[in-house]
Amino acid sequence: MATDAITKYTGKRGTSWQVRVDLGPDPVTGKRRQRMKTVKTEREAKILLAEWRTEIERGIVVDPSKLTIAEYLQQWITTVGPNVRFTTLERENTVVTKYIIPTLGAVPVQKLTAIQLQAFYNGLLHRGASVHTAHYAHIVLFQALKQAERMHIVVRNVAADVTPPRYKRPQVVVWTSDEVARFMALAVQDTTYGPIFQVAILSGLRRGELLSLRWADLDLEHGVIRVRRTMAVTTGGIEEHEPKTTAGRRSVILSRTGVQVLREHRVRQMQQRLKTRTWEDHDLVFCSDRGTIINPPNLYRTFNSLIDKAGVSKVTFHALRHIHATLLLKDGHNIRAIQDRLGHSDVSITLGIYGHVLEGMDRTLADGIDAILSRSVAPRDTDLTTKAAVQSPTD
Repeated sequence: MATDAITKYTGKRGTSWQVRVDLGPDPVTGKRRQRMKTVKTEREAKILLAEWRTEIERGIVVDPSKLTIAEYLQQWITTVGPNVRFTTLERENTVVTKYIIPTLGAVPVQKLTAIQLQAFYNGLLHRGASVHTAHYAHIVLFQALKQAERMHIVVRNVAADVTPPRYKRPQVVVWTSDEVARFMALAVQDTTYGPIFQVAILSGLRRGELLSLRWADLDLEHGVIRVRRTMAVTTGGIEEHEPKTTAGRRSVILSRTGVQVLREHRVRQMQQRLKTRTWEDHDLVFCSDRGTIINPPNLYRTFNSLIDKAGVSKVTFHALRHIHATLLLKDGHNIRAIQDRLGHSDVSITLGIYGHVLEGMDRTLADGIDAILSRSVAPRDTDLTTKAAVQSPTD
């Protein structure tokens, strides 16, 4: 196995020093790679070796002019890995290995052109990939090439010069207030998972936030939920971590109904705990009948069963969050307050998801301005004439 080395050579032209570093196997061919260069002095050799080792630590393992898209993206994934959630890394790795590398992997990163990228996106769509997949591939490439630009591997991020596939977020299906009432009436009867469905609708919390909620996070006396962590299902199991943004780490005020739901749920949970010898105490608000983390498929089975019984529109569990926000928006509540409640880092995110709801309220707003102005009655013409006559000087 090759190792890094500095070798001295003496010949007719004098003494020279060869620097060699081991770059490991090629990620595509599996062949071992080395980087070599000959310099005139030992000092130059030592400086060069130190520079190359630094580059390797930064993720630049070959001469940038020879670095392929496949090599660079695999290094980039390794570099960004510690800075993103595991679920995000999984999605990025999937789009890199399944879509980008098979088509663009052999292209030197410095020779990638905007035309090649545009053709790549069009080819994905032509081969049956969804617009969302093609759009996400663009996001990954844009971020990766932006990093390459910062590291001076490429002169320009060519992903900035293309027109990416336009992805329009699908309009979320939500329930009417009548459908919510029907579903909630059945959820009350389900003492196992019913409470989590009710609190989801009443609070707007995400599934991961609900599943990771501890009793220590609740202040039922004042009706406050403190969101401090979230859970995500990954290929490696269930992962718990802090919210992705500062806005995600928040306090949510519960309604009186929500407080009552949780108080009753806590009593039932304590009763279940006393009669279960194998109870595992993790202080979870919503848990299995043994105190462990809820298995999402079990949650979804009950959720879909209640939907069928209630005769309401088919929605995902995440849609309960959208239902919460939509009902508040339609009732005229402030979008900035709803943004804070949902834990969105920017109001543009809230507007992007619920803009269609606000558009539907435009007629109500138009009628509303008439109603406001009608409360200020203008003086009648006869009143103006009389007033003018009184104020006019006599002949």
